[in-house]
Amino acid sequence: LRKLEVIMNKKLHIFILVSIVALTFVTLTGCSMNRWVEVEGGDYVPVDTDSVHTSPAADLINSVHIDRENNSIKLVLADGSTITNSFSARSKQEWPSGCPANLGSTRMEVLDLELNKITIGNIVINNPILVRNCPDDPERVILREDGQIGGAGTACAQNVTCIHFKPGNPNESIYNSEAMSENEYVIITLERTACFGTCPVYSLTIREEGAVVYEGKDFVEVKGKVETTITQDQIDELISEFEKVDYFALEGSYTARTITDAPTVITSISIDGKTKTIEHYHGDFSTPENLKYLEDGIDEIVNSDQWIK
Repeated sequence: LRKLEVIMNKKLHIFILVSIVALTFVTLTGCSMNRWVEVEGGDYVPVDTDSVHTSPAADLINSVHIDRENNSIKLVLADGSTITNSFSARSKQEWPSGCPANLGSTRMEVLDLELNKITIGNIVINNPILVRNCPDDPERVILREDGQIGGAGTACAQNVTCIHFKPGNPNESIYNSEAMSENEYVIITLERTACFGTCPVYSLTIREEGAVVYEGKDFVEVKGKVETTITQDQIDELISEFEKVDYFALEGSYTARTITDAPTVITSISIDGKTKTIEHYHGDFSTPENLKYLEDGIDEIVNSDQWIK
């Protein structure tokens, strides 16, 4: 019996020692029951994900600014409009847990927006909330409808619409238009093709120095080539329009025949050693709305109406 008692005491001591080592390890590595991730204030930009729940409304958002000091957010949409709203932060006791690990989970902060709903394009988010997504790296914030959160590897595990954001400055252009030298190569094109009707058929070519070549073909006021110029500010505005829609992240073609006899618009940009062309059939209803905003924006900045109408 004495030997058995000694053996049991040794096992107890070993168990205590292992427990101390394990607790020390999880504390040093951050893998503990007390991992808390907060929604940091600052600027965020939409980020594409492979999640089936990712909303197409993300294509219509330029950025979101979260002001923790004044408990407010400001959504800036691709068309330039804004949505401003206040929020209240839930207490830590209410933070849902997710991203289960061997020894614990991550508790995610939730901000409740005061609006009953947010409408972005054709997407309506009822009872909107902002959630600091898990895992803690990379840093992501999710705009989604309130409901069950957590219990899985993301704050967007349930069957709800989610828009993912990452920290980023919307004014930092990946096209770097302000840093372009006078000799840097930039070329932007737009071509509108025929439809079963009287759709204007013409093309535009715009270069970095402001040179514009218009060529009218059918159903336009001016046929043939016209050469003119626009200002450097207008060139920068055009480049900004491409950035707003995250042009290089879009698909290369949207050509599904949802309806027939519609025109096609082909846009392209070559800048900073990169070139991208997108073919957009206007009968493809799956096309992101902001692509059409870009097409119309090019015409507006160049003032194509002077040759078309």
